[in-house]
Amino acid sequence: MVIGGGLPPVTATVVLFRLMVELHAEAEATAL
Repeated sequence: MVIGGGLPPVTATVVLFRLMVELHAEAEATAL
């Protein structure tokens, strides 16, 4: 599966992981 117009799988995974971490941090901050 190609994500982002031909990004390497590793790069796509890292970007996705960082995005999830940021969203999780924002969700916790909002909950508090």
